Amino acid sequence: RSISIRVSKPLKVEAYWKTLDYVSFTLDAGAGYIVPASRVVLEKDGERVVIEGSGFIERGLWTLIEAWFKDAEAGVYGSEVMVRGPGTIMLPSKLRTVNIKVVDMLGIPSPNVRIDTSYSSSSTGLDGSATLPAIPPRDVELKATHILGTTLEKISPDVGEAVVRIPLSIYSLIAIITLSVATGYIVLKRWMKRGKSF
Repeated sequence: RSISIRVSKPLKVEAYWKTLDYVSFTLDAGAGYIVPASRVVLEKDGERVVIEGSGFIERGLWTLIEAWFKDAEAGVYGSEVMVRGPGTIMLPSKLRTVNIKVVDMLGIPSPNVRIDTSYSSSSTGLDGSATLPAIPPRDVELKATHILGTTLEKISPDVGEAVVRIPLSIYSLIAIITLSVATGYIVLKRWMKRGKSF
């Protein structure tokens, strides 16, 4: 609460106060994911309030001007925001969830690939898929770290699914090693059957 007191002559005392509530803002990041808002700008009756993550604000109906997640403007301009008391308020956003599929050049899924962006990270499962929440509506660079190094890709603003191609999946590597060992064993057996030795 904030209170201001004004005293004038002849003695007249007037007190004005506002009830301010401590709130924090989160953003709907798509597919049930929620992320904290870095910065929110709200407006009510010509008064603009900027809140960095969380802060004090007057109760009532506000209009959303901006909402940021990290370095991306993600709010839905003009949305109405009702502040009823202290707590967390979830704001609508333009953030989205992108489903990633990582395959090698043969189309074989690649598990245990680390997927990183500036906004979120994930790892692929056994089927080579991962989910990246909180992707803003703009080009976003994606880095896939795998057994042979790193692959860079871009996620376009209009996609909900993306395929990342890496040189070689762990499944393909195991198949190549198994095939090489089996071939070597067969060649060795045939060689020994002929009575030759190394």
